Amino acid sequence: MQGLTFHPACLLFPPMSQGELRELAADIKERGLLNAVVLLKRQVLDGRNRLAACKLAGVEPRFVEWEGEGSPTEWVISQNLFRRHLTSSQKAVVAYQLLPVLEKEAKDRQRQSPGRGIKVGKKRPAFSFDGKASTIAARLTKTNENYVKAVKAISTTAPELIEVIRAGHLKVPDAVQVAKCPKAMRSTVLDLLKTARVGTTVKRVIREAEFQSLETSGHKHRCQRSRHGNEIQVWCDDCIEAMSKKIADKTISLVVTSPPFNLGVAYHSYQDDLPWEKYLDWLGTAFSEIRRVLKDDGSLFLNVGSSRRKPWNAMRIAEAAGKHFVLQNEIVWVKSIAVDGETHGHFNPVVGSRFLNHNFEMIYHFTKDGKASLDRLAVGVKYKELSNRVRNSTHHDLRCGGDVWFVPYETIQDEMEKGRHPAVFPVELAARCIKLAGIKKDTVILDPFFGTGSTLVAAKNLGVKAIGIEVDPAYCEQARRRLEE
Repeated sequence: MQGLTFHPACLLFPPMSQGELRELAADIKERGLLNAVVLLKRQVLDGRNRLAACKLAGVEPRFVEWEGEGSPTEWVISQNLFRRHLTSSQKAVVAYQLLPVLEKEAKDRQRQSPGRGIKVGKKRPAFSFDGKASTIAARLTKTNENYVKAVKAISTTAPELIEVIRAGHLKVPDAVQVAKCPKAMRSTVLDLLKTARVGTTVKRVIREAEFQSLETSGHKHRCQRSRHGNEIQVWCDDCIEAMSKKIADKTISLVVTSPPFNLGVAYHSYQDDLPWEKYLDWLGTAFSEIRRVLKDDGSLFLNVGSSRRKPWNAMRIAEAAGKHFVLQNEIVWVKSIAVDGETHGHFNPVVGSRFLNHNFEMIYHFTKDGKASLDRLAVGVKYKELSNRVRNSTHHDLRCGGDVWFVPYETIQDEMEKGRHPAVFPVELAARCIKLAGIKKDTVILDPFFGTGSTLVAAKNLGVKAIGIEVDPAYCEQARRRLEE
């Protein structure tokens, strides 16, 4: 039949791939067309793929006229939804494309209702659901209404992603993340997703796309050394190589840092799941360089953590540092704590029934000989009772705050604000270490794994000179922006 067009409902579902179409054509050529193409007033209502396969096979198609009742769109959905193996994300695109049809029918119902517009008694197509168009569309396609709303939003901000979702190459939650990327970066993200390993998260792919964008734009070169008020230096380099070539012996007063913990964290361009011996060798070389550049009376504040999967990590890293330094103090950094039935601070909840939520990390204070003096009252707390001050024979209103620090994370909702770094630690934490070590005119701080620059920001706030080293250009760029702000 010539002059056929396609009913809007027929176009809701994604077409078959070329491979699937060839298989269908071969089957039709061998056994004939088993199910006729359904028409509605010279519009193809159901059977677009069968029609294309018949043409490919050179077989004359059979046609029947739709004689159903109610909404032809609802009928098409019921026919296709379960025979096509669509994901929830693909169904959400179908639902989104269904919205104009539903909205049109809603207007028809309003126009034909008593007291409004033209009052007619003729029979009209009607859906078997009442409510908002997005709700009806989600119910009809058996998908998540929030997915439908997300697809609708994506169609405005990143319309090129709709066909990618429709084809089954991208899930809706992942597409939401990709849509937040700059338009120029989205094609890079999609290309990287095609070749990414199974199990690679979209967040990690986005970080890789950012890295490539920085390399292309030349940010990697600019990050090699940038100054902020001639006090803070940002070096985008390998920390061991940079320390060995750029920092002289015994010139650093204080090191405040948090190295990768080898827990499999999704850093941008660093592999955080090395074989343990290889990781310890690398870490040992870094600690050796830190000892070389540290002054004899200097301090190393080493923030390390563990996980329920690797509970010994923090202690083993500390043990590796202990081969080059003397452990002088241990500080427990409490991220969240429950007091009198109320929780204070933030933590990542642990799923399951075997383990408790992990609400703390360690800060190990290392020195060369275990005899470094500290300014304990710089991070002291007020005496609660005056009698305690008298009993301790001191004229200070402060006492030593001890080795348990409650420093909660600031609430950050936007990943861009974090710089897409998976392990940012609070500026206040670094500031306490700096104050405790004592601030002098010639103090120079080093953070050889600065991430997005919390130590550098703390140093700038306290008016202290600092050098930060970070191998990842994307994190260097984020640190520079934080410092400029």
